[in-house]
Amino acid sequence: REGDMIRWRSEGWARTKVGPYGLPGWQPNGAAERLVLWGDSQVEGLCVNDDEKIGHQLVSMAQQDLKRTIECIPFGRSGTDSIDWMNQLAVVDQHWRPALHVWIVAELSDLQCLAAGEQASRT
Repeated sequence: REGDMIRWRSEGWARTKVGPYGLPGWQPNGAAERLVLWGDSQVEGLCVNDDEKIGHQLVSMAQQDLKRTIECIPFGRSGTDSIDWMNQLAVVDQHWRPALHVWIVAELSDLQCLAAGEQASRT
């Protein structure tokens, strides 16, 4: 639930605050320019504190290096791959209207599933 604190201990003792829509670590900043960050457990980042998550790091880097305020919405879930991300793009575009989608690919198998045969069997 939004506002809950998760204390993950699988690979450490990280704390994650659940943001809107159940997205771990996302605390909206109201920026007009949005990017959606897709990936698996690396994007979800339950093993690191919120300020160490990839999304937060991108927001911080944009502010420091580019002098731009961006919103980085993390759609990372352990075990997901590009088929899962593709199936959600239209809904995310409609709801958040992001300027950019970024896929964090940790393993090539995250992309290999886009092969026509596998895509047809999973959808």
